[in-house]
Amino acid sequence: MEDRDTKEVWDKFYQRFTIEEFIKESFATDRWTIHHKPIIDKYLSQLNKASIFLEAGCGLGQWCYYAANNYGIQAIGVDIAEETIRKMNEYLACSKSTARVSFICDDLNNAKLDEELVDMFISLGVIEHFADSRPMMRSLFKILKPGGVGLITVPNIYSIHTMTRPILQLLNKWEIGYEKSFSPTALKELSIDAGFKVIEGGIIPSGEMFGCFLNALPIVGKYIEKLSLRIEKNQSTFGFISYVIVSKTIDSLGLSGVS
Repeated sequence: MEDRDTKEVWDKFYQRFTIEEFIKESFATDRWTIHHKPIIDKYLSQLNKASIFLEAGCGLGQWCYYAANNYGIQAIGVDIAEETIRKMNEYLACSKSTARVSFICDDLNNAKLDEELVDMFISLGVIEHFADSRPMMRSLFKILKPGGVGLITVPNIYSIHTMTRPILQLLNKWEIGYEKSFSPTALKELSIDAGFKVIEGGIIPSGEMFGCFLNALPIVGKYIEKLSLRIEKNQSTFGFISYVIVSKTIDSLGLSGVS
């Protein structure tokens, strides 16, 4: 998929949402946001108010507002979707928010952002939408300060999502363009190859290992979700979301080969 196609896919995807409502309600209603909150809070709580936070592939910016409003830090949202970022900046200019938030349109496969800019970044389900994920990983390494941390999440290959995605694509029910999945091990290896040191990794418990459609079944759905959570919490291979927490150390600067 070309970058232009990627921009159009995500601009179209975000058109269905009202920005203000999504920012306010996503932490109660959006499952993808809810699943990530515990681990993001864990690392946001370690920052100070002079820190800079960045979300790669920010969409409608809920994590930027969350970090700025709840932790008092500067937050930057970056996305390839031009129209979405234009709307986010319009919303920001018209709102009365005092949060230190900004939004930038940039392609993180070839980022124009300053090197060693941020103390923490998150990339939640972004790198898998590009056939070659390595350029974006190298950009994320470049923009992270030494001593900084990053969270990268992707769909796990060891979940039913890997089987349902091609079916949805075949039925023309798939809306978010190109996507691939990574095992936790493959994601760790990709991170190390980009120069990062991996602090932790594995599975983020979501209850969606067997798919949202099974969880939604009457009566049995809640038991399927509980089983998924139990499995995900007790091992680090099978589940819906693969993740790594990465850092940039002096050693990694010397060994990465990234200039």
